[in-house]
Amino acid sequence: MATKIKQTPAARRDIGSLISTVLTVAVAVGLIWMGVNAVRKRQADTSNTGEVAVRLVKGGDDSMTLTSEMVRSFGLRTTLARASDSKAELVLFGSLFIDPARMMRAHARFPGEVISIGKVTPTPDESSADGSDRATVEPRPLRVGDFVHKGDLLAIIWCKDVGEKKSDLVDALSQMYLDRDQLNRLKGLEKGIVEMKKIYEAEHKFETDQITVDRIERTLRSWRLTESEIAEVRDEAEKIHSEAEKAHRDQTNHAAAVDKTWAEVDVKAPFDSIILERNATTGDIVDSDLDLFIVADLTTLGVSANAYEEDLPALEAIPPDERRWKIQVKADSRPPLPGTFDTIGQIINPNEHTAPIIGWVSNPKNSLRAGQFITATVELPSSDAEVAIPRTALIDAGTRSMVFVAKDESGTTVSQRQVAVARPSHDVIYVRCQPTPHEVSLGCEPLKPGEWVVSSGTVELASALENLVINSAAETAAAQTSAAPTPK
Repeated sequence: MATKIKQTPAARRDIGSLISTVLTVAVAVGLIWMGVNAVRKRQADTSNTGEVAVRLVKGGDDSMTLTSEMVRSFGLRTTLARASDSKAELVLFGSLFIDPARMMRAHARFPGEVISIGKVTPTPDESSADGSDRATVEPRPLRVGDFVHKGDLLAIIWCKDVGEKKSDLVDALSQMYLDRDQLNRLKGLEKGIVEMKKIYEAEHKFETDQITVDRIERTLRSWRLTESEIAEVRDEAEKIHSEAEKAHRDQTNHAAAVDKTWAEVDVKAPFDSIILERNATTGDIVDSDLDLFIVADLTTLGVSANAYEEDLPALEAIPPDERRWKIQVKADSRPPLPGTFDTIGQIINPNEHTAPIIGWVSNPKNSLRAGQFITATVELPSSDAEVAIPRTALIDAGTRSMVFVAKDESGTTVSQRQVAVARPSHDVIYVRCQPTPHEVSLGCEPLKPGEWVVSSGTVELASALENLVINSAAETAAAQTSAAPTPK
């Protein structure tokens, strides 16, 4: 009895995949064969006069002549190579973003309670919109979209640790002043009245007080208190010490009033900016890592545009001090705004084959908004040593770039020529009129303005030329074989 082999689903999938691959290869080979036969058939056709449709020009294997019928059959079109246009422009697409260097997250320097939010006076338009009487409009708390100047108050945080440390500094200063006065009195007495030991002890105590004061002040500075805030504490200690005994009660009341503000820590705007986020309100208990506010200077916005790989050489050829562009918001009909770009990305997006171009645009009236889609137009530098030809005219032959140059506009006589590409663009290729010595050694030839180049049908021409060269070589070899003497 024959043994049956059971195929697994994986095995059936492998067989199906193999069959599909074989069919695909067979179809591709068939199409190539049909294309070659079609070209050969066209070459074999003759006109009513009996003229050969396509033939090599004598004396070379890179030029050929075609009948008018073959020109039409191949769909050949010719275009004049023109001098490089000084107004050539490259249009890039991208969006706007906030410059990270112009954005700040406002934090409380110490944990504590929010006891106040900064206020702003509503504009006349805003108060009218709210239905308020302009004569009775009062400042309101800050909110998203408000503009603040450098140093404006954003919030006040109550931190008991700061208040306690300031009180410690006042106590240390008061003790230091008392010990200083005591030392001065002892030194002012006549010699022999007080033992030197007492004076040494007073000096040591005064030095200890100075060390304590310095330690507390260093702590306050490490907490990023300003010198003016520390100076206020020193002034208060001096007032307490200098007051006469009869006015000590009033001074004590004054000190208590000052103590009420010592625990307050101000959060201020670091520069002229617009509030993008507000994440706290009066009464909140906040930590030092909370973003109380996010503010940004939007007078200059970043621009991120995408450039295709083939456009990068043209952008890199622009000198750094001349890298300018014009920014147009896609949803805005206003005139474009001038800007600059300074960074050409080093990483290519594998999906779109583009690199980021980063630059800047001025936004003094805040008419632009981060995230908007824009077009960035770059004026490319011109060169008298370059000619522009359509991209369709160029044949990429691996390490070589080829074009077909026609004798005239009819395209009935063409020559294949290797050229030196200076820089590519979307629809235009810029070719050097005179290749460099190194490019000449590789086979490149000049291409001058005013020469006719074939802009369509180049694939058919390349195939026809290749077949003519192969047939000519075969005929030459056969002729040499038949002309050779028969060995005896």
